[in-house]
Amino acid sequence: MGKTRCAEPSLDELFGDIAVQLLMRRDGVRESDIRALLGQVKQAWAATSAETASKRAGRSPSNHNPSNLSCSRSALCS
Repeated sequence: MGKTRCAEPSLDELFGDIAVQLLMRRDGVRESDIRALLGQVKQAWAATSAETASKRAGRSPSNHNPSNLSCSRSALCS
């Protein structure tokens, strides 16, 4: 018997789903809001990963700037 793998839907597939669209509309959330938030999370993750790698290598990261990682709900929902 072969192994089956459950693939999770892509963001495009989720955003294309009518139920997701209806929930987002009801909650006042736009696709662009979510994509912007995910972009910030990706940046934060990359910065944290770089900092962790630098610490493991015994040096401090030169380009780590925590102020770039802050976000506010008002900025995302405007």
